[in-house]
Parts: sequence; C-alpha cells; structure tokens
Amino acid sequence: MSSLSNKDRHPAGRGRALLTALAVSVLCLLAPWVSGAAVNGKAATAQAIQAAFLYRFLFYVEWPESTLEGPDDPVEVCVLGEDPFGELLSPMEPKTVDGRPLAVRRLSRTQEARECHMVFVGRSELGRVEEVFADLEGSAVLTVSDDARFVERGG
Repeated sequence: MSSLSNKDRHPAGRGRALLTALAVSVLCLLAPWVSGAAVNGKAATAQAIQAAFLYRFLFYVEWPESTLEGPDDPVEVCVLGEDPFGELLSPMEPKTVDGRPLAVRRLSRTQEARECHMVFVGRSELGRVEEVFADLEGSAVLTVSDDARFVERGG
C-alpha cells in the first residue's frame, strides 16, 4: 500500500494544499475572537463565520477531474458527525463553484465521506480522527475542522 498522500501525487497542488491548511488553522484559531463581529449588519457567531470560510475555501481547491465527472455534478460539502452549523450551510446550496452547483450533506458514517469533496469533521468524530483519515486515504477529499490540532493530526 502506498503511503503517498494526494498532495504528494500532485506536486502542483502541494503549495495550494499547504496554503489552504494554513488558512484553515489560522481561521479556526481566530474564530472565537471574531464571534462578535458584524456580518451584513448582523451579529455573527463563530459558526456563521466558519460556514462562510468553508464556502470560500472551495474557490481555492482543485479536485482531480475524476471526482467531477459531468459538468452538472455538484461539489459536495459534507459534515461528518456533530453538526455545529445547523441551517448556516443551507445558503450555500443555490450557489456554484466554477459553474458547478453546491450540495450540502450531513453524514453519520465515514464511508459516506469518500463521495464528498470537502468534509468538515465535527467534534464528535475527533476522538477517532485517525480512523477517519484512514478511511479517506487515497481519496481526493479535503478535510477541515475547528479543532486547533487538526492539521497536526493529519487534517
């Protein structure tokens, strides 16, 4: 079994993947301090800010062509385990990324996550995050979380 990650197999994407991981880490660390910020005139919660960042990250990621077969195939954003967002991700669904529709799914099993493009790993899954990564090995799934140690653990 190969121990190469997707970023090792796709050297051109390594820099972008590193930048994305760094951005996720920084934003997750800053989220508690910006929870009182105003967004569109409304008080924003940390979860609302994180939901907005999830959407924005989609514009900085390139997935292998094999993960998006038809031009109408959606970019799937999934939440694995406990969902801190509630309805905050729903406004993403009528939007598009690179002309593709977005779909939001909530998952209870890691095996379903292999079909997603981005997976937010909820806090309920952090105790078994190594198992989650093992289940996703070899897939082109971007994993994100609000756990400060997520990148250190392999996210």
